[in-house]
Amino acid sequence: GSPCAAALVADAALAARRRIDLVHKVFALSIEAFRAPLEHYDAALDGLWGDEHEAAALQGLREYLTGAGDGRRNYQAPVSYRIVPRVLGQAHRALSGAERAATVSLASISDNPVYVPPDEAYPLGRCISTGGYHNAMATPALDDLAAIWADVCLLCDRHASKLLNGKVSLLPDLLMTDRHWADSDGHGNVGYVPMAITGYLE
Repeated sequence: GSPCAAALVADAALAARRRIDLVHKVFALSIEAFRAPLEHYDAALDGLWGDEHEAAALQGLREYLTGAGDGRRNYQAPVSYRIVPRVLGQAHRALSGAERAATVSLASISDNPVYVPPDEAYPLGRCISTGGYHNAMATPALDDLAAIWADVCLLCDRHASKLLNGKVSLLPDLLMTDRHWADSDGHGNVGYVPMAITGYLE
């Protein structure tokens, strides 16, 4: 019933706040490794986009990009890098919804029946039957969190694909140096990169 739903959405909201901070760190690291132009995360966008959650995403990224290196690309990064603040903005929006649902739900008197204390009209109080056991806020909030985590995972996949492709990332192909990706690493692991790629595709 409602107490269980309140607990679930509260737990999800607590986990989401920690997870969003981790997501900011991961994408900031990817942005720095890719040498994406910092203009994609410029402070001017906070006001131009006009959304508090997307502004929070931009600010979170800039916090971890403070002191970012020089030698950045003088052309725009792929779409998957430019849309990071928008996607993270939705994560902040979903978190806000979950936190509000948790705050209201945890304080809600959801018993059925519920006893209403005495007042002038009812000196003995009242016992009334309600539908308070049904929490209509929790499920949509949990759905929104689940949806944005799926979007974040997909965006991480796009970043990983770009970083592993040396022609795009301008880094060593498959992020490997001093040996071919199909060679043994000296510990009996032969061709683990193509094996991992095949497993992912399956």
